[in-house]
Amino acid sequence: MKIEDINSISLLGAGMIGHGLALHFAKAGYKVYLYSRTQQTLDKAMENIKSSLSMLLEKPAESEEIKQILNRITITTDLAKAVSNIPLIIESVAEDLRIKQELFKELDGMCPKETILATNTSVISITEIASKSKNRERILGTHFWFPPYLIPLVEVVKGRDTSDEIMEFTYQF
Repeated sequence: MKIEDINSISLLGAGMIGHGLALHFAKAGYKVYLYSRTQQTLDKAMENIKSSLSMLLEKPAESEEIKQILNRITITTDLAKAVSNIPLIIESVAEDLRIKQELFKELDGMCPKETILATNTSVISITEIASKSKNRERILGTHFWFPPYLIPLVEVVKGRDTSDEIMEFTYQF
């Protein structure tokens, strides 16, 4: 896979970081799938994105540019739909090891082996998060600083089993 091959990203979790990442990547031109377990969280995330874009671009939320950015974001409560044929998935769900382990185990079984699986955690071991998955070499950390659309800083963290190739690719991306 080449960096230019990535044209879509899936974001799992639509809270503060998740919706900020959706804004960041959609504004950069990527097709974004934003997943949450609840429609209410997704609706709130889209309102926050719209409001933040209006402030960032100094344009009314109904402007054509903001509409184009928002049209790049697909919201869903269907995990399979959110991750289908997506080359890069970034998780930002609750900071709970068990929840993250189960999610990555599920993703590992759902996604092709070349899909990169990243967690946005800042405190939980990447190695521990990946421990219940079979294809641990594709799991790593991408810790975005808050808010990700204003602070262009990402800490890329290698787990014990993360491949050097996946690490370098993600770092360059």
